[in-house]
Amino acid sequence: MTPKRNSLVLPLSGNLPETETGGKARSLLYLREKGYAVPRSYLVPGKVFERYR
Repeated sequence: MTPKRNSLVLPLSGNLPETETGGKARSLLYLREKGYAVPRSYLVPGKVFERYR
């Protein structure tokens, strides 16, 4: 399933722009790249929080 770019919740993947990911998401991606088992994860982009301020 391909997420829509205006989705509020996105699957964690390495092709997300760095501006849409926070430190925890980047850390999970780093661990996945290093071969660690990382469970299926999702993130809420920072723009969503800004939108509802």
